[in-house]
Amino acid sequence: LLFLLIIHAMVGYVELGTDSWIARITGSILDETTGRWLFVYTSALMFALRFVAGPIVHKISPLGLLFASAVLATIGLYTLGGVGSTVAALVALTIYGLGKTFFWPTMLAVVSSGITSREIFGKVSIVLTLLQTRGLDYRNNPVAQSLRRVGVTSVMDRSFVESKNQLTVTEAMTLLNGQPQWVVVREAADKQFLLRAAELARFIEQHDQEQIELEEIPAQRWQWTSIEPQATLQEALETLDSSQAESLLVIRQRPFASDQIYGVLNRDTIEANYALRPRYNSDNRQQ
Repeated sequence: LLFLLIIHAMVGYVELGTDSWIARITGSILDETTGRWLFVYTSALMFALRFVAGPIVHKISPLGLLFASAVLATIGLYTLGGVGSTVAALVALTIYGLGKTFFWPTMLAVVSSGITSREIFGKVSIVLTLLQTRGLDYRNNPVAQSLRRVGVTSVMDRSFVESKNQLTVTEAMTLLNGQPQWVVVREAADKQFLLRAAELARFIEQHDQEQIELEEIPAQRWQWTSIEPQATLQEALETLDSSQAESLLVIRQRPFASDQIYGVLNRDTIEANYALRPRYNSDNRQQ
């Protein structure tokens, strides 16, 4: 927030300071009267454009508008230094005016939203949230930066089978023939969980039952929630932190077909990718 306030002060100085000598610059290049009229033109252009800032912000976001303003203002000032005619000065000042128009009000909105959301409501501002979601986190967090570089599909466990909650021993044995690591159950909202295939195999060996209800057998079950295949590990970690789930299913939602499961992801796998704890394989043995 302090950094934003400093940048805000610098933006104000750029706008007010440049306005104080822009007429002298154009006047020294052309003549004093033309310089004053060009200054009036630039101010009128800013006055008119600030009435249409809303739709532009909705199109490219406040951060995008600030970036575009900086580029245009830089190009305009640089071009202005080499003009030799009124038409050239008019073009250069138009480019400069387009950039300068949105600098101060947009920066004011960005900083004020940060102060209001944090100091009054205790929430992170929408601007900082946009920075984080686009991989431009203002915090110097090496762990988060590392997790944003890795997609969930590159580390997820693809060894799984889908199963219904109630099945016969024959059906269970068929599922286990491929030696999966996980059994995924997704039926009703209250019957969505994972369990290790090894625990199901152990139950079959130790019990002589024709019907098996996966929800009832002695095994550890993980509640899961879904995440898109395009997500990063940072987004996966945030999803786990914000939900009550213990694992993630990487699922692609398809509008005209059933959703497709790509793999299983849990917190241990995510943490292993920034070396805060040893990585374990599916048999819980350190690699």
